[in-house]
Amino acid sequence: MNSMKNALRVISPIIIYLCVEQVVGFLINFFYTMSIYDSSKEWSQEVENELYEALYDMLSKNMILITGVISAICLLIFYIMMNREWRKRTYYIEETKPIYIKYLYVAAASVGLTVAANLAINAFEVFSYAGDYTQIADVLYSEPLYLQILIIGILAPVCEELMFRGLIYERLSSLSNPRSAMIVTSILFGVFHGTVIQIIYAFFFSLFMIYAYRRAGSFLAPVMFHIISNLTCIGLSQIDPLSSMGYSVGIVLFAMIGLYGLYMLKNGHFFTVVHTNRQMDGNLGEMPD
Repeated sequence: MNSMKNALRVISPIIIYLCVEQVVGFLINFFYTMSIYDSSKEWSQEVENELYEALYDMLSKNMILITGVISAICLLIFYIMMNREWRKRTYYIEETKPIYIKYLYVAAASVGLTVAANLAINAFEVFSYAGDYTQIADVLYSEPLYLQILIIGILAPVCEELMFRGLIYERLSSLSNPRSAMIVTSILFGVFHGTVIQIIYAFFFSLFMIYAYRRAGSFLAPVMFHIISNLTCIGLSQIDPLSSMGYSVGIVLFAMIGLYGLYMLKNGHFFTVVHTNRQMDGNLGEMPD
């Protein structure tokens, strides 16, 4: 019974997101269909097909905007949930000055690993084996650049970090060891993204983000990592393909930058855990000393 309760508690943020997604989708479909339906026409298969095609076209053209609405609603819900749970902690994090240093390493790791991974994916033409992802990417990157930056680059990453690192990872950490929590969270994060390429890509980047979180001792670290990574992907989508030599040099150079960022995070001392005398009133994992 407790196992089932704990499992539901862990995945409840994903369930909440999917419920919000369904409600928002239903409302958009309903009101849009009502706005274009001509009641003077007799209902027929042809009318139904026309409505379906118009609805599909509208959803395709507004995918990012709809994602933004869902993310904004869930962001507020997850922030309230996380804030309520984090207030129950029996410790607080005292960051080592200068604080900005660790975020420079997070940025280096994010940019380096993102560019290296995406250059490798393009160099080996991995997308040619994943038509489902290519279709999604074509739709997303055809939207206005300001919407891509606002929603894909900022709003969605913050929402996902609150959901996965802020809630799911912390809850798993209280039920198991940090390494297991790290892997399970990353599997869930990968599956959440749907397509095969995204599952693999998101799994490894989730590991990097949790690592940055644990080493930096700040929730801002994975949020920053995720935002910079997504913004970097948007930037890469705007440039022309490189030559074979360009891909080779780029992959090696940026991989070294990314690994340097991770290495500096590993060897730095960026925070201290200060325990309080207050009793634990919830189940949240602790950052390492």
